Amino acid sequence: GNPTGGFDWAVAADALLTEWVLEDNRDCLTTLEPFSEPILQAVPTLEHYLPLVYFSGATDSSDTISSFNQAVILGSLSMTSFIAH
Repeated sequence: GNPTGGFDWAVAADALLTEWVLEDNRDCLTTLEPFSEPILQAVPTLEHYLPLVYFSGATDSSDTISSFNQAVILGSLSMTSFIAH
């Protein structure tokens, strides 16, 4: 387990996805392969992942993207959220 309350793979996936969003790395966000093993565990189906891709597509280079509420709870539930301003 992880002291944050999340499984190690969930915390790793959350950190990687957060990095990609904050860096505006759309290639990584939109290419299904090769996803790392933690992301394959965290995203077994796309319905909860696709809004992250939509968010990325709705931003442009003039936006500043920030994360908030970054936490993984109950083992595998990421509460991490993003805002563009």
